[in-house]
Amino acid sequence: DAFRSGASGFLDLGSVTEELAVTTSAVGLDVTAGFVDDPIQPRRGVLLRPSARVSVPGLSDFDYNRGALSVTGFYPLGERAGITAKASGGVFSTRGDTDLADPATYILLRDQYFYAGGANDVRGWAVTQLGPKLINFRMEEIQLEDGTRDSVTTVTGYVGLGGRAKAAGSLQLNLPFLLGPQWGSSLFLDAGIVSPATDPELDGAFGVSPATEAFEDILADEGGLRYSAGAGIQYLTPVGFIGVAVGLKL
Repeated sequence: DAFRSGASGFLDLGSVTEELAVTTSAVGLDVTAGFVDDPIQPRRGVLLRPSARVSVPGLSDFDYNRGALSVTGFYPLGERAGITAKASGGVFSTRGDTDLADPATYILLRDQYFYAGGANDVRGWAVTQLGPKLINFRMEEIQLEDGTRDSVTTVTGYVGLGGRAKAAGSLQLNLPFLLGPQWGSSLFLDAGIVSPATDPELDGAFGVSPATEAFEDILADEGGLRYSAGAGIQYLTPVGFIGVAVGLKL
């Protein structure tokens, strides 16, 4: 809905058809390596998760490269206390004639972009909502009682636009909790940044004006570094912790 209604603004969606189809073929590698003292509830050790994906020339409509790396470290401070540190990042790039300035290309490659936010990423933001985003709205025509027609705009939240690169990190202090040995608490500081997948160009959609320039600046700044802090409680089950946490945007 966001792209069909034109909410993405800087894309000229007039050339995008109702039905889009694409063929993609890629080779990839995903690795998990490292060492931990306990695979279910680690308290000491390091885990690395590198991944890479490359489209196959001649077998894919779009040519691209994608690489990412996640590192998680655990360090105990006592029998029931410790530190968990996480860092992740990645880069996405296109090759040859593949150009994200083309609306169809931009939309059909969205699954390859990087996003941030959510319970397993930078907490305090909803999934995909840290980084470049726009208001998601729908415009519908309705017929009034007098026979004339009017339009109604409905706002349904935000749509994440994704980015070509991402860097995120988290530092969490794990502590005991007063309800018993199976319970734990945590304090954390998260941060993340997502660079836009394409530069906003709104002159065609809204005309040349100071307001358009200001809107372009707002969209460009959406990819800046963001911080959050929060706390949570956890309960240890036979398959790991179940927990709830609250993150606040700083």
